[in-house]
This record gives sequence, structure tokens and C-alpha cells, in this order.
Amino acid sequence: MVMFSDFLDSLIKRSSSEVFLLVEDYETICNNQVSFLKKIASRTGPAHHKLSKTTSILWLLKQEMVTWRLLASLYKDRVQTALEEDEVMPIDEFVSGPSEKKVMEALFRRDVTTRQSQIVVDWLENIAKEEIGAFSDTVPFSSSSVCWDNTLHLLKQGNLCSVLGMRRPFVTELDPDAPIRQKLPLAELDQEDEAKLLKHLFCLIRAGMVEEAERQCRRCGQAWRAATLEGWKLYHDPNYDGVGSDGELQPVEGNPYRDVWRSCCWRMAEEEQFNRHERAIYAALSGNLKQILPVCESWEDCVWAYFRVLVDQLVETEVRTLVTRPRELVNLPADGTTLDLTTEKIFEDLQATDNARVLDEMKEPFHIIQKYIILSDIDDLWGEFSQWLSQTATLPPHLMRFMSHLVLFFRTLGLHTKEDVCVDVLKTYVEEDKKKIDAIEWLVFDPSQRIEALRQSNAIIRTFLATKKHEAANAALEIIPVDSIDVIYRLHEEPAMEGGGGRSMEISAKNTIREHLSIRFYL
Repeated sequence: MVMFSDFLDSLIKRSSSEVFLLVEDYETICNNQVSFLKKIASRTGPAHHKLSKTTSILWLLKQEMVTWRLLASLYKDRVQTALEEDEVMPIDEFVSGPSEKKVMEALFRRDVTTRQSQIVVDWLENIAKEEIGAFSDTVPFSSSSVCWDNTLHLLKQGNLCSVLGMRRPFVTELDPDAPIRQKLPLAELDQEDEAKLLKHLFCLIRAGMVEEAERQCRRCGQAWRAATLEGWKLYHDPNYDGVGSDGELQPVEGNPYRDVWRSCCWRMAEEEQFNRHERAIYAALSGNLKQILPVCESWEDCVWAYFRVLVDQLVETEVRTLVTRPRELVNLPADGTTLDLTTEKIFEDLQATDNARVLDEMKEPFHIIQKYIILSDIDDLWGEFSQWLSQTATLPPHLMRFMSHLVLFFRTLGLHTKEDVCVDVLKTYVEEDKKKIDAIEWLVFDPSQRIEALRQSNAIIRTFLATKKHEAANAALEIIPVDSIDVIYRLHEEPAMEGGGGRSMEISAKNTIREHLSIRFYL
């Protein structure tokens, strides 16, 4: 409950001109609490009854943390764009010439959709990177510097195995294309390692860690595969506009035959004989959405796939239109140019998915909020808030806190809000305190529940004091009758036949009474 007071302190500390610093504070507060809960979860046994609740709150706070991060990234760009929208676009923003990199950079400066779609991609990749964690050299597959070393060993032992009748059909050559060309498998252990490696590489691509994926390839003796992951880089010759003052030529960047590489990646992703994660790797690098989605397991994975392909298509179209070349380009497959994606259509397509997990996750409150933030559709977001308030008896406290501070964020930016919904959100957040206090009142009617009334009131008052809600704390204390301690002691002293405990008071009950007395003294 310290989070509630931390949020309030940050809100009071920051001025209206520091709204994005305030959002960074919120993200930091959530991150600190997530780290704390992770430590608790790691110390708690899986069978412990509190683990499920801790895990649930942990997930909720992680989603809140990344939502504040998304909000800051997108609205910084949107506010800056609004400030510049009346300015005349500089003519050099429409760049043409031989440099793919310069054309791409100009597109990002000029086009809001491309820029903000990339912000979404970066946001989702950063989340995945945090999930992967810090890398070590311990990986879930063989990391021999020799590729397919088990198959190599069996091939070297081939004559002996044949004599003993142990030979099973597998590849007789070890170049990268051998399994496909010969239509024969690797040794069983190498097949397992290959599948693990490819899944691991896709996870790295999903997290935006292409260079780490290349490093892992080289570490496993697959330098050739690392080279295939390099082909996506946009071509740029810094010497085109002249050499430096020292007369030295600078190195050329990127791949001048990227169109050929991209076409090969696309066709490879379409080949069914390849591993599904291998196909997804090259599909992600070439914008082949159809072959990425089968390995996307979560809502975040699917949103990432769609937005990555959207950015890929926008950049590819711009590059093919404006870059001047000395040769004709290899044509893209029809699906690579006619996929009519927009941010709105992405979420419409996701609603039609047959992936049950994605459909379930789509209904999670924070994913709904994230969707409307990405779409910049605040009116429909307020509509969702209104439905939640009317259809749900009690929303999770952390969600109510987030909703309230989100309302205040948009008000600070001066954005249009549905005032009646915003007032309802803030009012509900405040009224949650009254509901907690009223719940205690039911416990005081039955004298045998008086110790439980004290225990619950102590917990609620601690929360109120932590969030500096002294009036609410006093209101909760007033609910407890002044004779409660006498009632509790009398029940423990009465014989069992008269409805009393007839036994010595438990230590926990004594501690509850002491805390209650301390609270009375404090207030």
C-alpha cells in the first residue's frame, strides 16, 4: 500500500509542466514494487497460498509499469508533433538519392504513423528483453564451436556403425543446406539442439536483439547463419556526398542487394520443410506476417508482429519509391506489397484471431488501455472505464489508482476528456475508502467477531495512514465500539458452555489489541 502514498507524493511534488517526469516517477514506483514482489515470490514455495495472490498483483503492476512507459513514449511524440504541426515542412525532408538509410530517416522525421508505430515496436521489444533478462553463456542447447558435432561424430564412426548394424539414415554432408537438399535428418541430439537454438534465436529477434542472435549463432558454430541475419541493414555510402577533410574514405554501411536478400528470406519463410521458428525468424526480417503469427503465443507477440510488419512495409515502400539505383530491383511477392495494414486494422484483425490465449489476454484491462493509447482513441477508453465502473462491483485497487492518475495525466495535457466519466473515476477511487470502512461495521454486530473487526480495522487504518488519509483513518477507528477490548477479554474468560472461548488468548489477538491501542493513541 506504500505505492498509493508514493503516487500521491509524486503528484504533489511535480508541477503541471513536469507531467512526463511525473509519469517516469510512476513507472519507477511500479518497477520498485515489482522488484520487491519478485523477491517475495522467489522465497515463497509454489504450494504457499499467498503465492497466487502475489503473482496476480505482480502481473498487474508489471502491466501498469509498461503502460506508463508506453504512455510517456507516445505522448511525448504526439505533444511535440502538435507543437510543430503549423510549421512548414522543410523541403529536404523529402530525401531521394542512393542512400536507403537517409530516405528511411527522412520518413521517420516526416511521417507520424511510421514513427509512432516504431515506438510501439520498440516498447514491445523492450518488454521482451526484460523478460529474457541479462544474458550469460549458459544457453539451453549445445554451444560447441563445431556445428552439428554429434552428426559429425557419427559420420566419422560410419564404417564401424555399419559393421555393427547401428547405422540409421541421416545426412552424409554437413553444409548448411544438406538436410534440405538430401531430405535426410541430422543426428537426434543435433536435431534437438537445432530446434532449441532456433526458438532461442526467434526470442532474441522478438526482443530486438539481432546482434545477440548473431553472437549466439557464431558461438554455436553457425557463422553462416549469423551472416544471413545481417542482410536487413539499409544501404548507405557516406562517401557519396564527398570524402572527409582528411581525404579518407569512410566504410559503406548496409546491404546494396537487400532486395535480393529480402526475397530469399520471404521464400524461405514459406517453405514448410524448415523449422517453424526458423521460418518465423526470416519472416520477421522480411515482413512476412503470415509466417510470424504461428509462433506468436501472447497478445504482446501478435501486436509486435503486426506493427513490425507495418513499419517494414512503410519503409520498404518509401525506399523503393525514392532511392535511385543503377539496376532494377527484385520484385516483392504480392503479399509483401498489398497487405493493407493500418493501426486500426491491426486490432480488428486481432479480434478475429483463433488463438484462444490471445483472445483471453485481449480482454485484460491493461491490454484494453494499451490498445486505446496506441490508437490515440481516448473517447473509447473513457467508454471502457464507464462500463467497468457500472458492471463491476469492485475493481482492483491498483487498477482504480491507475485509472485515476491516468485521468489526471490527460487533464494536465489539456486533452479532451469526457468529464462525467472522469469525475466518476475519481469519485469511485475516493469512495473505495468508504466501502472499506462500511465493511468493518458488519463485523461489530456479533461480539464473537470483535477481534476480527479490530484486525481488519488495523489493516485498513495502516493503509489510510500510509497514504496520509487521516480523516478516513479516524472514520474507520470510530466504527469500533469503545468497549471492544473488554468484550474480547470477557469472551476469552467465559466458560465454553456460555459461548465464550474458555481458553487463554492467542498471541496474535494480543498483538491486534496492542496495535489498536497504539492507533487510538496516535490518532
